[in-house]
Amino acid sequence: MLVLLAGGGGTAAVLLTHSRSAPTATRPPTSAAPSTSLAPAPAATGVDYADPDKYWSARVDGTPTNHTAPQATPVGQVPYLYAEFVGPGIDQVVGVLVFSPGTGFDAQKGLQGIADSSGGTVVSSSAATFQGYPSLQGVINLAGDYLKVQLVHTGNLAYIMGTAGAVNPPSDFDRFIATVHLTPH
Repeated sequence: MLVLLAGGGGTAAVLLTHSRSAPTATRPPTSAAPSTSLAPAPAATGVDYADPDKYWSARVDGTPTNHTAPQATPVGQVPYLYAEFVGPGIDQVVGVLVFSPGTGFDAQKGLQGIADSSGGTVVSSSAATFQGYPSLQGVINLAGDYLKVQLVHTGNLAYIMGTAGAVNPPSDFDRFIATVHLTPH
């Protein structure tokens, strides 16, 4: 299961706990290296999904599982709402951190925090835009698998969207991200 949690303010950090339940990969939570890599993602018709809090919608390769996790941050407890779909060769996630108005979010520190907390290494990062919002895209090597994420901060929300896979970048990232629609409110 791919879980992304983050903190806000000038010292933002993101924690990634990475393990897969897909039958094509074996990665126990305590293992540093997978015994097999994910196969390329199959073409899928997908499921049109809108998160229950109406912060985003996307076409996901299967019905995602919703999660809510309070996250301790430098600015106090922050709600982290995310949905993830894990299937054979597929791991897709969109998460939203809900900060108090006016709270900053350092996407570069967030990306590095994901890598540090997962035992991975940032392979690349670049400034980008996503639906008109400034963002950061990054790829993290997770002992042979790769996680590509896009971090977007708008208003009091920080979005963390990504996919994981055996190739750099994960083969379904562009297709998945192209279907994500942010609806900050």
